[in-house]
Amino acid sequence: CAVPVHCSTTTVNGMSVRAPAHHRSRLTFDQWYREVRRDVDIMDRRKSIVNPRNLIICVTTCTVAAVWAVIFAALYFYFFGQSGSQSPLIHNVTEVRTMQPYQRELLPWYMEGPIQPTTTPHDNLVALWHHQLPLDPFQRLLNQLMFLPKGSGDTKIVLFWSDWSPRETEDYKTQQCPVKSCVFTNSRKSFSKASAVVFRGPTKLLSDFPDEERPNSQLWIFNSLTMPGEAYVHPRDVFNWTATPRLDADVPMFPHGVWLYYNPLWKHQEPPLNLVGQKTLAAAAWFPRTCNERSRAYHYVNSLVHFTLVDGFGDHPACGDRCPQGRTEICLKLLADKYRVTLVLEDRLCNHTIPPMFYVALQANTVPVVMWPPRSVYEQLVPEGSFIHTDDFPSPRDLAWHLDTIYNDDMVFNRYLSWQGTGLFVKSWYCRLCAMLHHNSMPDRTIEDINQWWDPDGECFS
Repeated sequence: CAVPVHCSTTTVNGMSVRAPAHHRSRLTFDQWYREVRRDVDIMDRRKSIVNPRNLIICVTTCTVAAVWAVIFAALYFYFFGQSGSQSPLIHNVTEVRTMQPYQRELLPWYMEGPIQPTTTPHDNLVALWHHQLPLDPFQRLLNQLMFLPKGSGDTKIVLFWSDWSPRETEDYKTQQCPVKSCVFTNSRKSFSKASAVVFRGPTKLLSDFPDEERPNSQLWIFNSLTMPGEAYVHPRDVFNWTATPRLDADVPMFPHGVWLYYNPLWKHQEPPLNLVGQKTLAAAAWFPRTCNERSRAYHYVNSLVHFTLVDGFGDHPACGDRCPQGRTEICLKLLADKYRVTLVLEDRLCNHTIPPMFYVALQANTVPVVMWPPRSVYEQLVPEGSFIHTDDFPSPRDLAWHLDTIYNDDMVFNRYLSWQGTGLFVKSWYCRLCAMLHHNSMPDRTIEDINQWWDPDGECFS
């Protein structure tokens, strides 16, 4: 103001500011003060921006932030870029994961690694038998895999009395078994020299058993790959060991192997192949071995078809006749090419035995739906999250809703395949059997009634 008397003076941020009298007449003092304060703040910001010191600080801060961003991006790509940066759905069928969070040189021999066991100083200190570790049969199986007894260089002859082919020992010949000093044969001329004789069920009539006198130290092993109840009645007081697809057997035998993870902390990953594009049928495939209209499986499927589509690949109209005899290979190829879900619902359900069709379903890159045995049995032998158990759903209708989600949501389907590449099915029975035959403190026993052990009342039902 040119004339002080006509101005009103105040101080804002240390600055003396005067307002003209005629301006005061139109504004209250508070209104005028707010306007002046706003103008002063604007001028302060402009001064701070053009301040060279502030410019240097700003440029330095931005540069440091950019450098750290580049460093973090490089580290993330180095550690996770190849194994976890892909989207849940891999768009190229040939794409595979090239980085795995484990080191092969730290894997044991049965997982195609170099680690071999050391000689066990005292065989009886290792839990190898069911009575030594009844509550943890899976750990007992691992103990057998890493068992290297003293004096394992002596050759043991193992005679298969029936239903055996030398092709079965191909894995034994190629694997780096800790104990390799066993000879497997089906020549009955070797009976008197055999350390063990394996009788594979279903056994034939008693007249088919050896006529020669049994050597005192010879072990007789009961071996069956069929479901309990499908074999003949077995003789009593003759068998010493059991070798069946049950974890409580002396030397458990799983034709399709036991699933083991490379790294127990790494159980899932993105599927190595994109299968969602070709598997487009919104229906479940059912491959019943027989068609029993009174079985629980039949009644369950009969309820399920009211809520979702089921394609029956049987040879009987009541259970679907899409796969007549002689076309099994073609039907299984169709399963692998077009279906996302396989119903592994057998007319005969057993408490300890996983149906063979389960492994066929996994190999076909489908999601198996199972009814029996209990979930706990599957969780010990197969990949986590690879299957659906009917016990997880209150009714067939609830299961049907979930199956529809698998048909329509590619991410949900791929989640059931996320186990692939995290481990492998270990087939090690011949290696474990050979090692166990060299056990220096093996229990001396004879199974009184093998029928009661293998097929007790309530073991299997329809």
